[in-house]
Amino acid sequence: MRPSTRPPWLFSTSGSRIWTVCRSSINYGDGTQTPLIILSADGSEDRKVEALNGGADDYVTKPFGMRELDARLRVALRHHATDQAEPITQLDVGPLTLALLQYEASYRGERIDLTPKEFDFLAYLARHVGKVCTRRMILESIWGPGYINEHHYLKVHAYLIRTKLHDEQVEFLQNDPSVGYRLAVHEADIGR
Repeated sequence: MRPSTRPPWLFSTSGSRIWTVCRSSINYGDGTQTPLIILSADGSEDRKVEALNGGADDYVTKPFGMRELDARLRVALRHHATDQAEPITQLDVGPLTLALLQYEASYRGERIDLTPKEFDFLAYLARHVGKVCTRRMILESIWGPGYINEHHYLKVHAYLIRTKLHDEQVEFLQNDPSVGYRLAVHEADIGR
């Protein structure tokens, strides 16, 4: 059964960290998705970035027109409706195949044993293939927001994954110094 989209929640803020509370408040526990739009008189960039990084889908600065708000509501619903497509059960990235439901991985046709965190790390990068994913993005997604400064976790897991993939030359699982990691697919690997 696919999760459905509930009507968007609109929060008007006045100095509190409302989006931190909102994220836990809108978790129904039944798989439904709830767009979250913050309405605020505070138009500072830091505040907007904090809200968006904290889970808000949009941040509207007061004063605003009702037509603009209506348009933003429609966009939030449209984006969440797009997210409701059939779930992806397998990721194929060049020589890597990840069976997401079974937590099974193969590289160049050979099964590889990964820990759950190693699998999640590779799956996150596979969902963003070719793009550099920041350490913060990866850590927050896989370990949680309390681990965003634990960069050594990624170094250790990247090393272990490369060893299991026999990627000691860092051709597939690449790191971009002081930014993050990415999976690189070369033309010779397409279709494998």
